[in-house]
Amino acid sequence: MNIDKLMCNLSGLSLILSLGAIGCSADEPAAPASGVPGGAGTGMLPASSSPMAATPTPAASPSAPSPGTTPGAQPANPIPGQTPGMTPSAPTMGGAPAPTPDTGATAPVRSGGSSATEIKYDDPLLKCYEFRAHAPGNKDMPFTVSTEPDLYTNFEFVAPWTGMMYARSFRVKTDNTSVIHHWLFYKNNAADMERVEGSIGAHPDGELVHGWAPGGSDLFMDPDVGLEMPGNVSYTLETHHNNGGTGPAPDRSGIEVCVTPTQPTNVASLSWLGTDAINGTSASGVCQPTSNTPIHIIGVQPHMHTKGTHMSGIITRADGKTEPLHDAPFDFALQHSYVANTVLMPGDSIKTTCTFNQPATFGEGTEDEMCYMFTLYYPKLSLTNGNPIPTLIHGPNTCLQ
Repeated sequence: MNIDKLMCNLSGLSLILSLGAIGCSADEPAAPASGVPGGAGTGMLPASSSPMAATPTPAASPSAPSPGTTPGAQPANPIPGQTPGMTPSAPTMGGAPAPTPDTGATAPVRSGGSSATEIKYDDPLLKCYEFRAHAPGNKDMPFTVSTEPDLYTNFEFVAPWTGMMYARSFRVKTDNTSVIHHWLFYKNNAADMERVEGSIGAHPDGELVHGWAPGGSDLFMDPDVGLEMPGNVSYTLETHHNNGGTGPAPDRSGIEVCVTPTQPTNVASLSWLGTDAINGTSASGVCQPTSNTPIHIIGVQPHMHTKGTHMSGIITRADGKTEPLHDAPFDFALQHSYVANTVLMPGDSIKTTCTFNQPATFGEGTEDEMCYMFTLYYPKLSLTNGNPIPTLIHGPNTCLQ
């Protein structure tokens, strides 16, 4: 995420920079070879030869997944229904009922959660669309990645549907694993023209809906959970490429989004928790939501750089009692998503703490650091605190300190 470029370009934040909370250092190089998308040990998806960007693709059938997709990517050594460091949950992921043995009985329908394992949706209106890196003006052709180090690019798309849709799942689509470093997918607040242009990482009018980094996986939400995906706004795929070769290289990496016009019971959002203020061997940020309604947390994805070794997210209840939302080691090359099943009540807060193996400061370079716990929850935009500076940088879905 190209935040330091933003910091160096937003003169209004000069006071923060002068205080040393945010560094303007070298850009972030590509992940280690063992952690590149599709690399050994990442659990990543294979390269795909699916159709052009932002064009409809068939929804996954019960007999086969979408082309180029490996459903069921899981963190190493998962515990059924509970990933390492998570708050104890129901017998299966996302609070779903336990599977019914093969006795002819019908398995209960999942509800209220999420999963990295493919969910079969009984929805004839569900359609899937791909948003991929592509050549300017030609979605049939791959994007040409120059040898410029740490190349950040925005691919702007007009919504390929009309009316309000609701995302049910997000599938990772990797193409040239030797040059793609990570990507973020935003929905914007207004319509815009399709184009390809450089990025400085600023998305004040965008809301992050999904992202991928080495070790990340697909996301499937239960049938009664979904994210709003309006048809009257544009969508942005921001890519970070790092081509260490001797010449230009093609890439068509991106995301598949499956949407339906059927409104779910629970409309969800993804929020940024943690802090941009890093200076030392640890950093913490407290999220105190302004919402006065219960917040159902159904997933988290930690993000740090190579000095990061551990992240915790500790809930402090209104009565002073504490409990873990997330508490696990961190590996830059294996940035897993974790399923959660926790309700945050009014007056509760979440303290995200990142631990580094040597002194660190905020920045984009791999030798610099970040401290984010991306959190999936519902109701939409309830896990926010209105802090103006993070909102200016990341968009409205932040609860950063």
